[in-house]
Amino acid sequence: MEDRVSVITPTYNRPRWLPETIESVLNQTYPNVEIIVVNDGSTDDTEQILEPYMDRIVYIYKENGGQGSAVNAGIVASTGEYIARVDDDDLFLPEKVELQVRMFQQKPQLGLVATDCHIIDSEGKITETRVVPDFSGQGAFLTLLQQCIFSPPTLMVRKECYDKVGLYKNIYAEDYDMWIRIARYYPVDVIHKPLAMYRRHESNLSAGASGIKGNIDIRSFICETMDLILLEELLPEVQSIPHAHDVRGAIFLKHDLYKRAGREFYEAVKADPQDMAHRFWSGILLRRLSQYEDANECFSKIPSGHELYDDSLNAMELTSRIQAADYKDETTMCQIRRDLSIEYSKLMNITIAIAAEGRSQ
Repeated sequence: MEDRVSVITPTYNRPRWLPETIESVLNQTYPNVEIIVVNDGSTDDTEQILEPYMDRIVYIYKENGGQGSAVNAGIVASTGEYIARVDDDDLFLPEKVELQVRMFQQKPQLGLVATDCHIIDSEGKITETRVVPDFSGQGAFLTLLQQCIFSPPTLMVRKECYDKVGLYKNIYAEDYDMWIRIARYYPVDVIHKPLAMYRRHESNLSAGASGIKGNIDIRSFICETMDLILLEELLPEVQSIPHAHDVRGAIFLKHDLYKRAGREFYEAVKADPQDMAHRFWSGILLRRLSQYEDANECFSKIPSGHELYDDSLNAMELTSRIQAADYKDETTMCQIRRDLSIEYSKLMNITIAIAAEGRSQ
């Protein structure tokens, strides 16, 4: 018999799309799927909506405790070798489970398999397709420490991973935290085909307090993870301590943790004062702190002929654009944000490449 896949759907007071979600799991081409619906204390007609499906699902009712606790209840009750999750407003496409299981079978070392996905609106219309970026150069763990690259309904996890990394935390960004924990210990792969639909609608697009709490939660578990790991884990191939400080600092910088970023860049410069990558990162931090003259002084120290020289000129030009920008001009600010992201990614890749070359010499 085929390995079993347990698909967990946590739900709370949102029955509108729940039947469509369940139908998308029932219609999978893979034959051995267990559907676990965890009602996290709904006070509406969710249970009545589920009545036609009760003979085809495992139904769990629990007191309201948050999404993380609901998913945990599903994991504990599951009997499958693999765990997938689809929230009560998202959808699986028919081949999703089958293709992910096949990849696990082909690569038994994997802990997690993701896919691309379609973004849909409240009416189910596709508005965009989200493609997982290539993380082969840095690895999934280091990439995830910088940004969340997966969409919630696309993941499937080997169940034994939870024995190693623990269950979900009951926080705003519980998925992102879990993916980082799994990627720390297990290889991760991607099927580059949209196999799920992630629904964007008014209730999950809201900003305000929930967005602020999300940022706080993310910064908290990023700091927790960084405090737990050794420097060598960030660059396992090269084990360059000064550049590992650069990478740690860059991760903190990405999440606006400026004090922690500054300490890492200081340690990098102290360990190797002649390395220009350290100076460049320090300049980026100073620019983020609006210390533009000090930032340009760091950039100006990159000597002509160095591989970062042209980038340093571009960095000074970008600094001037930031200083002169009208922050109400959204078009200009979008372009600046794109250029900052490109600059960051390029410098991260150069830092890792420099470290690798130093290791090989």
